[in-house]
Amino acid sequence: MIGFAVYGAADATPVIYCHGWPTSRLEAGLAPALPVRLIAMDRPGYGLSDPNPKATLKDHTNDILLLARHLGLKRFAVVGVSGGGPLAAACAYYLHDLVSALTLISPVPPPHAVTSGSLATLMRFGRWPALARPAMSLAREFILSPDRAEAIVFGRQLPGKDGAVMTRERRAALLASMREGLKQGIQGAVTDASIYGRPWGFRLEDIRVSTTVWQGTVDHLIPAASVWVYGAIPGSRVNVLEDHGHYSLALGETASIMDELVARIGAPGN
Repeated sequence: MIGFAVYGAADATPVIYCHGWPTSRLEAGLAPALPVRLIAMDRPGYGLSDPNPKATLKDHTNDILLLARHLGLKRFAVVGVSGGGPLAAACAYYLHDLVSALTLISPVPPPHAVTSGSLATLMRFGRWPALARPAMSLAREFILSPDRAEAIVFGRQLPGKDGAVMTRERRAALLASMREGLKQGIQGAVTDASIYGRPWGFRLEDIRVSTTVWQGTVDHLIPAASVWVYGAIPGSRVNVLEDHGHYSLALGETASIMDELVARIGAPGN
């Protein structure tokens, strides 16, 4: 079974939304009203989707294709936020004839571009499942805890514009999306970590879809320097914005990011 949610008018531009790690389809609902139709799928093991411990990025794109056919979509754009970035890029590679444009927001980069920090630790866990499972089980306990979740996920003070964008309501909504994603257990999160930390099965240089990348300079989860690797996509544009963190672009600049996406879809050749 594949769990999904749809946000926006049925006649608006269809956009497949690839959620972050370790959240769920509900993450797309945090965005304000937009001029697009957001279609968010739970990756295997998250939310309502059946687990697939041996899944690859190509397997995930097959799920996207099944969902697109179920909804009668002939073409669609793809947005990948944070941990959804690798899947969005894979859609652009494997489903290129169907993908009109690609937008990546604070995306997890390929493993060779990450050398330090919490993301590097997550990728190491992905290569060693025996280490990953106890660590992620503990993290799940904290996220499911009503008393400790916010401190673990957000810390004492969010950097840059994240602090203003992540209101109490948005923090609660994002935690609810994480709890939905982890309600089955940790298998979805473990599978994702394994995917992030190993070769993805394609080269960014071989993507032939119009691409824009958005990244903040003070992102505490995705190192800004590592995201430049997506500049290898031919014709791509990488926008690094001062004082933006991990959440302020996806939630605070959503409307302008989607306007830019819609404009590219309408350009000749897309």
